[in-house]
Amino acid sequence: MFSDPSGFVRNVKEFLQSYTAHPIYQLSSLIGSILVVLIGVFNWGFLGPIAAVLVIAPAGWFYTQNHPFGLRCNYSAIGEDNGHECTPTDDTYTVVLDMRAGDDVDDYRLDVHTPSGADLDRIDGNITQVDEQRHILYGMVPDNFSGREYTEALYLEKTGSIAPEGELVLIKSQANDYTMEWIRLLPE
Repeated sequence: MFSDPSGFVRNVKEFLQSYTAHPIYQLSSLIGSILVVLIGVFNWGFLGPIAAVLVIAPAGWFYTQNHPFGLRCNYSAIGEDNGHECTPTDDTYTVVLDMRAGDDVDDYRLDVHTPSGADLDRIDGNITQVDEQRHILYGMVPDNFSGREYTEALYLEKTGSIAPEGELVLIKSQANDYTMEWIRLLPE
């Protein structure tokens, strides 16, 4: 959890953005505020733990019922590939992405940064539009998927040489400008 501090901060921000827009947050904040005022005015210190529980418990419940928040993207290696590595088949790299969207995400835009030796050829999945000039994928989260988990497939055509140690493809969230996933394209 703390091995990626920026990822932890991003997760907290996405949770807070979703939670503060929910009516349970507003209700628990109101009741908690009233109890805090009563504690201060009447010196009723015994209400302190109750006020804390009334604020923290609904947040915990909301988190367990609604996580993940935001959009998650994980590369799924196929064949003999492992980890974050991808080798071409007939000069085409197949990048399979397992997507998981929180209830707060309906549509998204992903920037695909490819090395000079590969170019985005085609896609399979829920991506509705591709800006081929800027390598932006526009997608919509399907409503009919259980747990809002689904798969996207990107096909990258090998258009030039790839360095022997491989070159990176970066999948970035356009909304938050962070790298969601990276894949190392290997030459053959």
